[in-house]
Amino acid sequence: MIINKNNFNDLANINWFTKHDNSSYWLRIYSTLAMASNKVAEFFPYGMKELLYNDIPIKICYIFLDEEMELSILNQSFIFNSPDDGAMQLSLKTGKVLLPKSSYITFTCPYQIDGKKIEEKAIFSLLNQLEALFCLYIGNNAIHSLVFEREICLNGTINFIGPYIDLLYEFDGPFTSMEYWKELCNSLENLYKAETEKAQRIELALDFIQKVKSDTNDITNFYLYWTAITIVTKDTSTLAINKTLQNIYGFAEKEVDIKLKWKWAVDTRNDIFKRGKNIKFYPHIRKYFQLLFLDLLRNELKLRPKKYLLSYLYNNVF
Repeated sequence: MIINKNNFNDLANINWFTKHDNSSYWLRIYSTLAMASNKVAEFFPYGMKELLYNDIPIKICYIFLDEEMELSILNQSFIFNSPDDGAMQLSLKTGKVLLPKSSYITFTCPYQIDGKKIEEKAIFSLLNQLEALFCLYIGNNAIHSLVFEREICLNGTINFIGPYIDLLYEFDGPFTSMEYWKELCNSLENLYKAETEKAQRIELALDFIQKVKSDTNDITNFYLYWTAITIVTKDTSTLAINKTLQNIYGFAEKEVDIKLKWKWAVDTRNDIFKRGKNIKFYPHIRKYFQLLFLDLLRNELKLRPKKYLLSYLYNNVF
């Protein structure tokens, strides 16, 4: 399929919509590398494929741009506080991306159908899953890099796609003192001199904790927190982690299960990893794992227990 700037809508299926004034589709454009044309032709005999995935119609096209195309993108987007009254404001900066004359693969699916929008996180998850399946089927180079992503409105309106900005939560602490913060940092510094292997393990666990902030998928969030917990304790066994929590809190096994909600955490892990169930990663779940990790981190560094998790569970409905 040969595409130029005048026939972008050919990448979608207009039959998805009946009211074009308030309808839009989601577009992703991927670069393709090291793909023999005959192999592509086998997979795209008509230049495109249409399928239904999770009850949402998808159109995948193999295209060739017959001329380079300059497209508008959002380069920067973040929330900041007004210095006067603390009101939230959004910083935006637009830019351009140049698509050279070349071959590409596109994914499109409906986003706003006759005024009714599909949840944005659901679109990201759907297309990410499809991308994974596509790579498994015809190889990673088929969709080597995501070079452009945009909501395309049928009425000509431009809606930029920027980085995902999570819902704002209350300023929730745990408001640990600067002394405890210095104590933690000094312990990590000393650890590199005495136990390099443990220091590297903790460093990796903190990398996983940080990655949660930039991920929008609830299941991935749980996976990252759970992995960080098993890395920081060097335990993959839930019973071993229970015993560590017994030592921190002076609890019996059942008390850890109930008072620290450890049984809930393990059951949730089993629901996700063994039964494929979904969860909503609400703020209280995020805070639970953050404070659980903090308790376990202090224990690994042989610091006096502060029992952050129990304090949180005492003062919040969970």
